[in-house]
Amino acid sequence: MVFIAEQTAWLANKDISTTDDAAKYELDVTPTASIQAIFTSSGFVEEEMTVQVGDTVGIILDKSSFYAEAGGQEADLGVLEINGKELEVKDVQTYAGYLLHTCTVTSDDVTIDVGSEVTCKVDYDRRRDVTPNHTMTHVLNAALRQVLGDGVDQRGSLCNDEKLRFDFSHKKAMSLKEVAETERIVRKVIEDAIEVKDEVMPLEDAKKVDGVRAVFGEVYPDPVRVVSVGSDTSVEFCGGTHVANTNEAEAFVLVEETAVAKGIRRITGVTKGLAKKAIADGTEFEALVVEAEAETDMAELDTKASELRKNIDPLYISASLKTELRGRIEALQKKVTQAKKAALAARVDIVLNDVREKTQEALDANKQSLVLNVDIGADSKASQTVMNVIKEIAPEMAFMGISEEEMGSGGKLLCFAIVPKSLNEKGLKANEWVKETLDSVGGRGGGKPANAQGQAPSCDDVDALLALGGKVAEDSIGASV
Repeated sequence: MVFIAEQTAWLANKDISTTDDAAKYELDVTPTASIQAIFTSSGFVEEEMTVQVGDTVGIILDKSSFYAEAGGQEADLGVLEINGKELEVKDVQTYAGYLLHTCTVTSDDVTIDVGSEVTCKVDYDRRRDVTPNHTMTHVLNAALRQVLGDGVDQRGSLCNDEKLRFDFSHKKAMSLKEVAETERIVRKVIEDAIEVKDEVMPLEDAKKVDGVRAVFGEVYPDPVRVVSVGSDTSVEFCGGTHVANTNEAEAFVLVEETAVAKGIRRITGVTKGLAKKAIADGTEFEALVVEAEAETDMAELDTKASELRKNIDPLYISASLKTELRGRIEALQKKVTQAKKAALAARVDIVLNDVREKTQEALDANKQSLVLNVDIGADSKASQTVMNVIKEIAPEMAFMGISEEEMGSGGKLLCFAIVPKSLNEKGLKANEWVKETLDSVGGRGGGKPANAQGQAPSCDDVDALLALGGKVAEDSIGASV
């Protein structure tokens, strides 16, 4: 439900006064108000009406304790109680001074009429979660200017019961150090338990207040409300609800810093219970990283690092801590990779000695082809090293190497082959050789007649595959393998 000029003009023409919402800054009050107008999807209703469960109706009151959405702060929720029955307030918007309470009917046969009395019951538990988020946007604004400089200007904000979101002018992403320092400053303001005050004063006088901040492009009323956090932390024009002391926010965590548009950044934070949970979760996850950093078994470290990497992205913790931990996890994974490379290099050295020996034996036996199980994992770079050795020792011999990613696992394997031109002419082509061999285990391969390679997702009997590779070569060139 929304009003345009037509609706506000209708209200003014009926001599309906604007809504007195002075009670919106109070807590735990349940004022009685009078219905001034009733609005539905069909327009204003001027006679008594009965509404049913699920109906939506707009209510204009003479006074209200509900905060209407403004300044980035979401509207209060709650109920309007009438004759012992309730209308659930789902939204409150202000139009030319009139507060439109959009309500959903939760009881059958609710009779409403202009002049009927209602009791305003704001959800103050929710308000107590929204309010510290609003105050912390002011503190965050000041902290960002302290960290990034006076070029920071507010470009928008959102405050609800779950989070605060603050958009500001800045040409590049904040560094890890900048995000961490901004978070530290806001936390310090909360820990210092600084008093928060508000004062209504003439706009011209307010503009002269030392250090006062205003949102670019915003039109402010005269007189205007000025909200101050301490004597020098933050001073801003603001009509929103705020805590009386910064310690009511309890805790603070910046969970995200990202781009919105060119030259505009967005930072998101949480307070109270969500912030405490984010801090606890961050501490718990960091302990797991520390535990992994002490791990000496590379296989175990590989498992732990992979699990940590998988779990960190969805984690709702401090953005600066998440970035730091992600870097530490990447360092662990790099350590595992280097260990694997070193182990593979040592393994390849052993394999090469075995390949040289068996190739020489094949040469001495006048064989034209050779098929070997080579323990090099599924490393295609290592396979090239093996083939270079074959070319050096037996340039006129066809060779096929088969290697499991994990020896004896029955899982993924690599197959590679080289065939000299002289044997191509006899009918043995490397690409066909690899393809026909791997077809038997559901693998795929490709390449050229001179060299080819392929992979299979699994193989229960590597010895049988080796025998098949030998038979394919034998059938093609009549070689004795």
